[in-house]
Amino acid sequence: MTPLEIVARVGMGKRMRPMAELLARRFECWVSSDDLARVMYEDDADGGPDTPDSSLKVIFFHLKKKLKGTGLKVEGVSHWGRRMIHDPEHGKREEIESVNQPTVRARRRPSRAAENARAS
Repeated sequence: MTPLEIVARVGMGKRMRPMAELLARRFECWVSSDDLARVMYEDDADGGPDTPDSSLKVIFFHLKKKLKGTGLKVEGVSHWGRRMIHDPEHGKREEIESVNQPTVRARRRPSRAAENARAS
């Protein structure tokens, strides 16, 4: 299975998927943070924030978790770029049968202030 096929099977959001696909297409090659931000915000009319660094960090934090067990991982240098590589701890990519499915978010527990307000 190619990295792009693996990424296609992993449940991701609308901001994460284009970046993961770009990294999979350029497998083992460094992709600049500017290119990743451009892909992430290409559907936004304003082109996204002027400094998307913190958004990139958050998305890649979640992407790394989603790629666990797929045989792929993302490594990077902050403010410079990232790349997708084969995860040596997982084994061969060809052995992959199933990957992460989209997660269902649990409902948040109401805050104590909200619970107290209801009790009153």
